Amino acid sequence: MKKLALALLASAVALATTPAALAGPVTWTAWSSATAGSVGSAAGTMGSTAVTYSGQTDGLGLANAAANSQINVPWLPASSFMGGTVGNAPTVADDSVAMTGGLETEETITFSSAVTDPYIAIWSLGQGGDPASFVFSSPFTIEAGGPDQYGGGTITQSGYTVWGSEGSGVIQLDGTFNSISFTTPQSEDWFAFTVGEAATPEPGSLLLLGTGMLALGLLVRRQLAGKPGAMIS
Repeated sequence: MKKLALALLASAVALATTPAALAGPVTWTAWSSATAGSVGSAAGTMGSTAVTYSGQTDGLGLANAAANSQINVPWLPASSFMGGTVGNAPTVADDSVAMTGGLETEETITFSSAVTDPYIAIWSLGQGGDPASFVFSSPFTIEAGGPDQYGGGTITQSGYTVWGSEGSGVIQLDGTFNSISFTTPQSEDWFAFTVGEAATPEPGSLLLLGTGMLALGLLVRRQLAGKPGAMIS
């Protein structure tokens, strides 16, 4: 009986600490300012984490579109940015960092505190017959993908590189980061990105742990109830 109780406890802990495979909420960066330039910048907040960007940018996505009399609206349709472990798309109100790419110089997203397994959403990367890319130095997984307002399709992966020919979607980098660096070597009209992190704590893990501990408590109570002289309150 003691061995069974210990086995149950170990199973409960193992289940509670296993990452959830289902989609969960993501806290996306709300971008508030940007300075356009080949060495430009942008700033925003991701929950309680301050986020800054340094690199080529045409400013914030919505302002860039308005300045060029375009109707581009990043993060629509929302379905292109939901899937895998991503339960919600960035919102139009969160805006985005607009880019045209075409530089081999390093571009960097910096966090005020370390972020584990961050997400990067990418909108309208490349054009039909004229692909563009983000080249990272860390492994990642594509979690979601689909068309933008011009059609197109999902982003694709080759090693540490994300490719798109009018491609949109979300990737998740593997590891804990104080900053993320990449290059965007191909030039095009414009595309956009944002960054996010999984919201915590995960209710599913807490529920699994609570259920396992409750079952363990009931088992121990039954074991004690069968022993002479055992006190059970």
